[in-house]
Amino acid sequence: MFRFYLFLLLYAIGAGMYGQIRFAFLTDIHVVPGNEQEAALKLAVNDINNDDFDFVVVTGDLSNMGSDVELLNVKSILDKLSKPYYVIPGNHETNWSESAGLTFRKLWGNDRFSFGSGNYHFIGYSTGPYMKMGDGLVKNEDVIWLASELNKWHSKGKTIINLAHYPLTPDLSNYADIVNLLKESEVPLSLCGHGHTLHKMAFNGVTGIMGRALIGRDKSQGYNSVVFRNDSVIISEKIIGEIENIRFAFPLQKTDAGKVEPSVFQPHNIKTIWSYADSCSVMDGAAIAGNTVFIANSCGVIKCIDIRNNQLQWQFHTGEALYAKPFTDGKHLFVGTTNCGLIALNRKTGALEWEVRSESPVVAPGKVDGGDIFIGLGRDGFVCIDAASGKVKWSFSDYEGFIQAEPVVTDRYVITGAWDTNLYCLDRKSGKVVWRWNNGSPVRLLSPGNVTPAVAHNRVFLVAPDRYLTVLGLDDGRQIFRTKNHQVRESMGMTNDNRFVVAKTMNDSVIFVDTRSLEIKPVDCGFGYEHNPCPMVEIGGVVYGGTRQGVLFAIDSKTQKLLFSEKLGNSSISRIIDAGRGRVLVSLMEGRVILFRR
Repeated sequence: MFRFYLFLLLYAIGAGMYGQIRFAFLTDIHVVPGNEQEAALKLAVNDINNDDFDFVVVTGDLSNMGSDVELLNVKSILDKLSKPYYVIPGNHETNWSESAGLTFRKLWGNDRFSFGSGNYHFIGYSTGPYMKMGDGLVKNEDVIWLASELNKWHSKGKTIINLAHYPLTPDLSNYADIVNLLKESEVPLSLCGHGHTLHKMAFNGVTGIMGRALIGRDKSQGYNSVVFRNDSVIISEKIIGEIENIRFAFPLQKTDAGKVEPSVFQPHNIKTIWSYADSCSVMDGAAIAGNTVFIANSCGVIKCIDIRNNQLQWQFHTGEALYAKPFTDGKHLFVGTTNCGLIALNRKTGALEWEVRSESPVVAPGKVDGGDIFIGLGRDGFVCIDAASGKVKWSFSDYEGFIQAEPVVTDRYVITGAWDTNLYCLDRKSGKVVWRWNNGSPVRLLSPGNVTPAVAHNRVFLVAPDRYLTVLGLDDGRQIFRTKNHQVRESMGMTNDNRFVVAKTMNDSVIFVDTRSLEIKPVDCGFGYEHNPCPMVEIGGVVYGGTRQGVLFAIDSKTQKLLFSEKLGNSSISRIIDAGRGRVLVSLMEGRVILFRR
């Protein structure tokens, strides 16, 4: 204790002699118009303005759902700061964003920053996850940018401070890559949020500080204060209206050059036919037709790749990140974009054949059935489009929020959920509402917004973030069965014979639900805590599922026994596709695409 106070005394003397850098550090402010965080942020801004901070940083979770209304509101409050401020998004801005992140970048100019103050340089970037539940992920293009910035400022002799919403732990899929980059540039400190509680951490040799949330677990209102002086740091908790409480003080020690060993993936239970690693991230899967695979990446590029020689056949640039899985009718390739709507490309040449414009980003994959496309155009309506001409046959727009998931289509109905708490059943021919259902909760984060239901025996089967399995009548939406006993979430599918609905639980197991008797049988798969919404699918008598940590697991559909679990990468498996002829196409958010046969 004596050494701690001696350090503070010497630090204070040095600060008085040589000056210092002092800034406010906010994180996890979760402002929604009218909530208690909004009032607390206004108080915090006033508190900061009346102090002598040099600048302010905000490391994510500015909002709850990343909606335009929320982001505009929180920016109007932050703009009242009399100091420069720098922001990066958190998972609440990237996971449920109705604008697919475009509004955040439009309001603040970017979703990453790099700036200097004195001998220090501060680098912040987004850590996702992007448009679906899963672990955090630094996009491949952001990793390249980060490496360039680190090299530039390290070579200039600057002490670099890293900022990210997620801590640099395995909850960030590619944390090892990030930590290794920071070590190479001798970065001594990483500031983060996400956990809501102020505490000191260790990220494989890089010291970490997780900031407190605007409203703490004890309901106190406050933020964090950081002082740098002569390669030392003091971290304080600042309760609004009170004197700072020093929590940590330590010298900034440059990290050693030792690296975190990367994972090596050598599948034993599958026969790889073809694999590909993109330079950008692949957020929602790939499509396949004949010998060509189609991907849509986070750099806004659609690529056609020949699996026989791994050669790029053509590419189409859209200009903004793509989050929707491509889909095809054999002649066209259809892709929902974040800046222009739904586009149809010639499958063989990549030439644009038609487009349906949308004012809001399209993040949903569509379904082609009988020459018609059924797809949600974000906030701009759920539509039926003639696949050959691009003519809109009908549009349904009586919903709020946005539509994200692929719909289920029957001979009479189209069923889709939205991030407005509702599940909608539409007449296939007219688009008129047949029925709508919700779980009774007003909380939008519990909506069936990113799940494709299953239909069998005139019943609709559904799992959602409310963690219930729900069964509804197909013709009237009447609730037949509902249980929370198994803690399912958004990952589900159905066996090819329609006998079982399969759904992944949030801890270790998959349930098989008899579509006639509604009897439920759990199958232990040993994958641990889980929330990846990747749909489950049966291919060649095997039910496949994917986890947030890149594990592909396989269950025999007849015996309901686990066949294998195979780690294919470090990020969420985004989609598993039946590629025909006994082949399986798997994509991971890190940009890895694998075609295999058992």
